[in-house]
Amino acid sequence: MGHAPNYIIIDQDPAIRVILGKVFPATRHRFCMWHIMTKLGEKAGPVLAKDDVFRRKLNAIVWNEMINIDEFEEKWKGLMEDYELVESTWFQEMFELRSFWIPAYFRDMDMGGLIRTTSRSKGENSIFGRFFSNHSTLVEFLMHFESALDAQRYEEAELNAACEGHFAKFKTPLLLERHAASEYTVSIFHEVQTEIEKSCFSCSVISIAKNGQIDSYEIKRDDDTVLCVTHNPNDETISCTCRMFTRVGLLCRHIFLIFKDCRIDRIPA
Repeated sequence: MGHAPNYIIIDQDPAIRVILGKVFPATRHRFCMWHIMTKLGEKAGPVLAKDDVFRRKLNAIVWNEMINIDEFEEKWKGLMEDYELVESTWFQEMFELRSFWIPAYFRDMDMGGLIRTTSRSKGENSIFGRFFSNHSTLVEFLMHFESALDAQRYEEAELNAACEGHFAKFKTPLLLERHAASEYTVSIFHEVQTEIEKSCFSCSVISIAKNGQIDSYEIKRDDDTVLCVTHNPNDETISCTCRMFTRVGLLCRHIFLIFKDCRIDRIPA
């Protein structure tokens, strides 16, 4: 499309990794986390594979998008020591490749929630796979391709109709929540609503500082994690160190907390 992509996700194929490095030297590569974690049962051994406590601890480290690089490495090494996996070849290899698949190493990238697994592309492959096979002729491919697109357009129209006839059940008295209901689709609104609700009950401002035109807020979550939200009232720019907007394209509970305290009743454009 005229330029190299900023990042590409692959299924940990070493050959593709080499080729991508040559064709797109400036593009960052990421491995599909789902494919790696599905190997856990095989690589960890029969005992740990059935250990729910171990799996929960590992998932809490691997899938955690809130921790930074130092925190991840410290928690990973601690878990390896606790379960005597320091000498495990597979876990050693995965740690060496950590910059290719662990979220902490991609916190600086604007990914909009798209790049973590290959599920989106595989989902699209599944849709088109229902309409033609590898043995389809070129004419059959073109005819079935249009049918596949028509099916997706029809499904999208149904979803749009469902959104227009949906009346949200509000969980807070905030005008901000009502504005969100008018701006987002049903499924996205429910995600935003969760963050708005959590801003009321699961986090609090513990300190406020002013640096020139910038207001800085320290936010404490119910798990004792402390984050920082910076707000410029002049141009209405705001950011949070959790980087949820960068990662998934939605505002976080910490920013909604500041909006609530500032009595902002609309989500900025």
